[in-house]
Amino acid sequence: MSQIRIGTVGFNYRDWAGTFYPQRVQSRRQLQIYAQHFDVCELAQFSHQMPDRARLQYLVTQLKEPDLRFLVRIHHSFTHSVDLSMAIPLAKHYRKAVEPLIAAEKYLGFVAVFPYAFKNDSVS
Repeated sequence: MSQIRIGTVGFNYRDWAGTFYPQRVQSRRQLQIYAQHFDVCELAQFSHQMPDRARLQYLVTQLKEPDLRFLVRIHHSFTHSVDLSMAIPLAKHYRKAVEPLIAAEKYLGFVAVFPYAFKNDSVS
């Protein structure tokens, strides 16, 4: 049977201070606190910038909770572009960037967010 996981899009929000996080919590402690309450987190910041391997490696090293897993949002060039010539190089970059998550068994998969105008037809 599949396991149901609960989480949010991201974990680092200023307006969570004083409600979810303690009022003056350091941002580097937010992931640890988050992981005590949720077991999945979508890393949405990568929809506008390609994932960075070093950044994801740092995230893995900061994580002490064994159950937290990540979904990584794919870059908008995959979902908002018609230039398919970049698909293979971008996919290779993405795969290499998420290797630290995969190696640490923290990678659940990716999330694709399509533009509102996207239709399920041969044109889109």
